[in-house]
Amino acid sequence: MVAMVTFVACAEKAQTTLEDTEWKLIELKGESNTLFAAEPDSFFFTLSKEDGLNGVGACNRFFGSYVADEMPNALRLDPMGITNMACENMDLEDEFVKTLYEVDSYAIEGDILSLLDEGNVIAKLQATAKAE
Repeated sequence: MVAMVTFVACAEKAQTTLEDTEWKLIELKGESNTLFAAEPDSFFFTLSKEDGLNGVGACNRFFGSYVADEMPNALRLDPMGITNMACENMDLEDEFVKTLYEVDSYAIEGDILSLLDEGNVIAKLQATAKAE
């Protein structure tokens, strides 16, 4: 019985979903940056049917809509609004948000989300928590 419970728990952990998961940026355009990990409340987004696309760059919140199709893993992110506060690392924030407009599909392996543009990985994010 214990082995069965362990197997079910491991199987559930492997089933990370695109929606209702907080995705934290770990790599942008093939490069990781220590700031992505150092700033726990920055460089992330969530997708939900109720609230759409919501995230934070270096310090500014962004929001918009998205269209996702699980069968061909198609994804279009439309960050339409963003707050306008000045902060450090605005260049990384600008690149992060700009990259979201380039996404046309995605892949999830374990807890890693790869955002793709014409089959090329343009960003990698890690699931940090279920969105609430």
